[in-house]
Amino acid sequence: MNEELASLKENETWELVKRPINAKVIQNCWVMRVKNSCDGSITGFTGFDDGSVRVCRLKRSLYGLKQAPWCWNKQFINFMKKDGLKNSTLYPCLFYRTHEDSYL
Repeated sequence: MNEELASLKENETWELVKRPINAKVIQNCWVMRVKNSCDGSITGFTGFDDGSVRVCRLKRSLYGLKQAPWCWNKQFINFMKKDGLKNSTLYPCLFYRTHEDSYL
């Protein structure tokens, strides 16, 4: 758990900010321990709460979120364009570069 948190912090994935008044906040919680009853069924969880009204604002996409593939593709397209390649209008996943009479 500590390694995961350190990785997220190092990559500046999110920042703690005051909760915006009219913003939709995705409810989530880090589960530290599962509470079981004597028959083995789950009765609750012990989670992390720092006691403030702050929320984590994502600065980068996380795996598993709907926008993660879109963000990755956007970064990839920017990388390819920096290297002089262009997107095909017919096939957006196809990149090409022309130089005189040759194509790459």
